[in-house]
Amino acid sequence: MAFPIPDHLPRRPNPKDVSSEILLKIDKATNQTLSAELAASWLTELDGTIQNTKQQIHHRIHRDLPLFEQQFETSKSVQTRLQALSTNVENLDRTLSDPEAGIIPALVRSLTAHAVLAQQATNAAVQHEAVLYLLRCRKSFTGVLSLVQLGKLPEAVVACDEFEQEHLQFVPPHLSQTSVFADLKRKFQAAKSKTEEQLSEAYSRSIVILAQTLTVLRSVVVRQSDNVLSLSDVLSSLTPTARANHLTILRRDMVAYYVDQLLLQPATLSSSSEHDEQRLTVIPSPPNTNNPIERLENVSLALKFLSKHFTAYLPLSDKASVSRALCKPIGSSILSNLLIPSLPVAFHGLPAFLQLAERAVAFEGECIVQLLGGDEHDRPIKIWIDNLSGHYERRRRMLILDNARLVVLAPEVVGDHGKFVVEVDPFLQEKKAALPDIIPVQKEMIGFEQKEDVDEWGFDEGTGNGDGDDGWGFDDDSAPEPIPQSEPREMVVSGDDDNWGFDDEPVGPPDPNGDKDDGEDAWGWNDEESSGDTAWEDDPWNETTEKSIDDPPSPPKSAATTLASPVPARKATRLEKLANKGKKHLNGSSPLASPTPPITVNPNPVPESLKPPVKRPPELTSPLVAVAPKESYLVTHRTKQIVAIVKEVLAEGQHFTVSRMIPIRHGSGSEPGALILQSAASVVDLYRALYPVQFSGRLKTVVDAPMQLSNDCMYLSEEIRRLERTLVGPPNVKEKLVDCGDRLKVWGDSWFQDTIDQHRASIDETIAKGAEGFTFLADQDRYDDCEAAIGRAVQEIKRLSQRWKGILTKTKYYTAVGLVTDAALSRLLEDVLALPDITEVESHRLHEIFRMLSGLEALFIEDANQQPFAADYVPSWFKFSYLTELMDASMVDIVDLFESGALRDFEVDELAREEKRYKMWEPDRYVSKPMSRTYNNVIVFGPTGTVGGLVALEAHQRGAKVWLAMRDTSKPIDGITSTVEQAGNFVRVQADLSDPASVSSAITQSGATAAYLYLVHTPDFARATLRAMRDAGVEYIVFLSSYTIRLEGVPLREIKPDRGIAYANAQAEINIEEAGFPYFTTLRPARFASNYRKFWFDGAKALHVFPDSVMDNIAPEDIGAVGGAVLVNRPSEEKETIYLYGPELRTAKESWEVIKNITGREIDIAPLTAQHYTQVLLTKGLPNAAIQYLLALDRVNVGFPQQEYQDAVGNVEKYAGRQPTKFSDYIQAHKAEWLA
Repeated sequence: MAFPIPDHLPRRPNPKDVSSEILLKIDKATNQTLSAELAASWLTELDGTIQNTKQQIHHRIHRDLPLFEQQFETSKSVQTRLQALSTNVENLDRTLSDPEAGIIPALVRSLTAHAVLAQQATNAAVQHEAVLYLLRCRKSFTGVLSLVQLGKLPEAVVACDEFEQEHLQFVPPHLSQTSVFADLKRKFQAAKSKTEEQLSEAYSRSIVILAQTLTVLRSVVVRQSDNVLSLSDVLSSLTPTARANHLTILRRDMVAYYVDQLLLQPATLSSSSEHDEQRLTVIPSPPNTNNPIERLENVSLALKFLSKHFTAYLPLSDKASVSRALCKPIGSSILSNLLIPSLPVAFHGLPAFLQLAERAVAFEGECIVQLLGGDEHDRPIKIWIDNLSGHYERRRRMLILDNARLVVLAPEVVGDHGKFVVEVDPFLQEKKAALPDIIPVQKEMIGFEQKEDVDEWGFDEGTGNGDGDDGWGFDDDSAPEPIPQSEPREMVVSGDDDNWGFDDEPVGPPDPNGDKDDGEDAWGWNDEESSGDTAWEDDPWNETTEKSIDDPPSPPKSAATTLASPVPARKATRLEKLANKGKKHLNGSSPLASPTPPITVNPNPVPESLKPPVKRPPELTSPLVAVAPKESYLVTHRTKQIVAIVKEVLAEGQHFTVSRMIPIRHGSGSEPGALILQSAASVVDLYRALYPVQFSGRLKTVVDAPMQLSNDCMYLSEEIRRLERTLVGPPNVKEKLVDCGDRLKVWGDSWFQDTIDQHRASIDETIAKGAEGFTFLADQDRYDDCEAAIGRAVQEIKRLSQRWKGILTKTKYYTAVGLVTDAALSRLLEDVLALPDITEVESHRLHEIFRMLSGLEALFIEDANQQPFAADYVPSWFKFSYLTELMDASMVDIVDLFESGALRDFEVDELAREEKRYKMWEPDRYVSKPMSRTYNNVIVFGPTGTVGGLVALEAHQRGAKVWLAMRDTSKPIDGITSTVEQAGNFVRVQADLSDPASVSSAITQSGATAAYLYLVHTPDFARATLRAMRDAGVEYIVFLSSYTIRLEGVPLREIKPDRGIAYANAQAEINIEEAGFPYFTTLRPARFASNYRKFWFDGAKALHVFPDSVMDNIAPEDIGAVGGAVLVNRPSEEKETIYLYGPELRTAKESWEVIKNITGREIDIAPLTAQHYTQVLLTKGLPNAAIQYLLALDRVNVGFPQQEYQDAVGNVEKYAGRQPTKFSDYIQAHKAEWLA
C-alpha cells in the first residue's frame, strides 16, 4: 500500500544511467501532461541516446584496436576447444556404459557368475562338515546310551560329561538350530536324566533314615540291571546339586530323629551288621527313665555310627562340609532340648545338673569339635555352661516372679479371715532415746505366721484371755491368761531396732529390764479399769464391759506402769492458735500417738512445752519403763505371703552365694547369687505394679480397701527394712531393698492421704451442694435442705469411722477421721463466715446445724470417764466449738466470755457487729499454713504442649506426684510415653485454663499447692482463672513467659499492647502478682529450637526474612528440666525470674545450614519477603500481631548483652543440674521428626 514519504526524510539521488532518466521522466508524466508530442520527445531522446552509445563503443574499440583484436581471437579459440572436448567426453561415456559392448556391464556379468559358483562350493563344504559332526555325535551318544542301559552308572556319568564337553559345548553355528541336532540333544538329556534318577534311587536304597532305624548299605544293585554299585561310587557319581540336596535332607532327618528325638525321649541304641548292611536301631525306654547323660551318649553313638558308615564314603570335597554343617544344629539342639529344659528350678538340683553340664562340654569337644571338625573357638555349649550361674539365676528369677504374680493376682479374701494383726509401738523412737542401754524382750515371729483369729483391734469375745472388754480394750486391769509355751503367741510386736519387732529372738522368760508379756488387747493398756461403752450410738463393736468369770486375778499395778496426768494447760490467746493445735503425722510410727486413756484432755489448749499427744509423761521416759502401750492394725495374708517369698529369695540367694557350687567365670560382671538377691526387690515392685491394676475396681468401691492397702504397704516396708538389716550381701542389693522399703512407705502414705483427701472432697461436695452456702435459712425448705446435707455428711463420717476403726492403728484412725471431720467443719465455717449478715432466726438454726456436727465429738471418746480429745485431731475444732456457742449466745454471754479471757483478743464493739463477729474468725489464708520449699504434689497445665509434658516428666523424676491438667484427658502426651505414665505417679484430670470452674475443681481434686501454667489468650489474661487457683489452695506458681519482657515492677506494667508477645506475657505476670500468690517463679526462655520445624518450615522451604538475625535456639528439654526442677524445689521466697538461653548463638542462615547438614534434607533457605512470611505463618495459626512482632524482633536482633547471655545460659545447669543442649545435638536427637 503506497503512502506519501515524509518531507524530512532524505531522498535517493537520481540515477545517472540513460534508461533511468527516461523512465523517471515517464514516471513523472500524468494523465493531464501525457500527450503525443511528449511521447515523441521521449522517442527522439531515446534514439539520440542509443546513437550516442554506439558512437562511444566505436570510439572505445578504436582507441586500442590491437588489444581488442587479440581478445576477440582468444575468444574464438576457446569456443573451438570447448566444442572438441564435449565430443571426446561423449565418446568415452559410450565406451564405458554401453549395455552391449561397454566395459562396466561386462565386468558385472563376470563377477555375478563367480559369486554363484563360490556359494555352491561353500554349501557343499558346510554340508560335509555337518554330516561328519553328526556321525561323531551319534557314535558317542550310542556309547552313553549303552552304559545307561547296562547299569554302569559311574561310567555313564563320565561319558555324559565327555559328551557335553566334546559335542555340546562347541557346536557348529550352522548345526545348533537344526531339528536333527535338537532331537539329539533331547535324547541325550533324557539319557542323562535317567542316569541321575537311577543314582538318586540307588542312594535312597543305600541309606534309609527312619525314626526307629538308621540303615546304611555299602553296595546296591542298579534297578533293571545286574550291575552292583558301591556306596562310594553312588555318592561320587551324584551331581553336586543332587548330592547337596540329599545331604541336606540327611542332615535334617539326622537332627530330627537322632539328635532332637534322642535328647527329648529316653531310648536305647543297638547296632547290627549283616553282609553289606549296617543298622542302628532305636529302642524306646520307659517314660519314667530319665537320665540326661544317657541321652547325650545316645546322640554320640548315632554320630559315630554315621561318621563310620556314611561320612567316610563321601567325596573329599563334601566330607568336611557335611560334618561341619551338623555342628551348629546339634549344639543348638542340646541347649534347647536338653540343657535348658533340665536347668534345675531349685538349688538341690544343681549337683546332678553340673554332672550333665560337664558331660555336655566333653561331648562338644569329642563329637562336635573332633569328630565333626567344628571350630574350637566357637563352642556354644561351653559358653553357655560358663555362664551357668546367670542362666540358673534368671530361671529362678522367672519362677519367683511367676509365683509372686500368682500371689498378687489371687482373689481378695472377703472379711477378716484373710487378715492378721500386727502390733506397733507408737513411742518406740522416744523409748530408744530415753532407754539407750535397755534391751527389751522380743517376741519371735514363728515362720512369718501371725495369729489369724485375733480381730482387727483385739476384740475377740470369748478368746483365750476371756476378756469382755469394750470397743477399745480398757477393761483389762486383771492379768491375762498365760500363753502356753508349746503354742507361742503369733503376734507381731515392736522391737528395739525397728518399728515392728521381727527380730526372730526366741520366746523366753522376761529379762530383768522389765519387758514382760502383758497380754493386752490390740490397743489396750493394762493401766486402769475402764467401764461403760463409748459415748456415740453407732459403736461398731457393741461389746459389754462385764468381766468374764474365767479372768484370772489382776496383779497389783506398779508405779512404773502408771501414766501421770499432764499439768493443766492455760487458755488460748487466739482462736487461730487453737485451730492449729493437735495436728498429727500420718504414719503409724509417728510420736503423735493417741492420748493415754487416764489422761483427761482439757478443752483448752496446752502450752508448747507440754503437748500430751506429742511427748510421753515423765514416768514413761524414765529408765523404769517396762511396757509401752502398743497399737495394732490389720494386714492381709497376701502381704505375709509376699514377705515369705522375699525372705525365701534372700535366703536362697545367700545360700547360693556361699555355696560356690558353680565356678565363677573369669571376667564375669556379677557375683553368683546377685540376680536372685535382686529378685527380692522385683517381687515387691511386681506387687506395687500389679495390685492397683488388678483390684482397681475394689479400691474404688470398697471403703476400707485403700486403707487396707496402705497398711499392707507399711507392713511390707518395715519387713523389707528388717530383712535388709539382716542381709549379708552385695551393697547394691541392700540399696535396692532400702529403696523398695522407702517407696512402699511413700506409697502407703500416699494411699492413706489420698483416701482421706478423696473423702474430704466428697464431704465438702455433699455440704456445698446440699447447703448452698447456708443462705436464706429463715426459709423452712432451705433449712431442711441444709439439715439433710449435714445429716448425710455426719452419717458418711460415722460410716467411715466404723470401717476404718477395725483396720488402722489408733493414731492413724484418729488422724483420718479427724481430717475428714475437719473437712465438714471447714466447709461449714467457710460458708457461714462468708455470709454478709445473719438474722436471729438464721443464727438459731445455724446453731442447730452446728450441734449436729458437734455429735462427731463422740468419735474421739475412748472412755466415758475421759474427756473428748477431738481438738487433738480436728484442726478447726476449737474454732467450730466457740462459733457454735456464739451462734446462740447473747451479748452478755459474749461479754462474759471476753471478760473471762476466752476472747481477750476481741473488742466488745467488734463482737457486737454481726459482720465483724463472723469475719474476724477467718484466719489468714497463708499465715496459718506453713510453707515449704519442696512440693511433692504438683499440677501441670498443658502437658500436651511442647514444654508442659517435659516439665511434668522432670517433676515426676524428682519424686513428686504430678497431676496432668488437660482439656481432653484422652489425648496422648508427646513428652511422656504411655509406659512411663502408667508406671509412674501421674494422674490425669480435666481442666481448661479458660474455664475457672474446671481449674478450681482440678486443684481441689488434686490437693496440689504448686502449679505450672502457660499463657492463655483470654480477654482478662487468665485473671479469673488465677483467682480460682488461689482460692482452691495454690500457693506457688511457675509460669512460662517470654524473654521479650526483660522488665520488672513498674516498667513491667508500662509495656504497651503494640508489643504483642511481650505485652500478653506481662499482663499474665501482673495478674499472678496481683492475685496474691505468696510465691511465684517466671521462666523467660528465648527462641525455641523446636520452632524451626513447627512454625518456620513449609515442606521444603525455610521460613525466615532476615538471614543475619541472631538466634540462641534453646532446647525445649532444657526449659522443661528447669521448669520441673523449680516446680518441685521452689528457688526463693519471693518472685524469681529465670532467663533461659541456648548455649550457642547462630544466625538464622547458619541455623538452617546445621539442620540441612544433620538431617540431609534438601531445604531452600533463601529468605522470604515479609509479605510472603506473614501469609505462610497465618496459615499455621499464628495471629498477625504476633507475626509482625516477630518480624520486628528479627529485624533488630543482633544478639544479647554478654553478661545477660552468660547468666541465662548458666541457669540451665544452676536449676536443672545439667549442661544445656547444643542446637546440633537437639537436631540430631529429633532427626527422625524432620525425616518423617
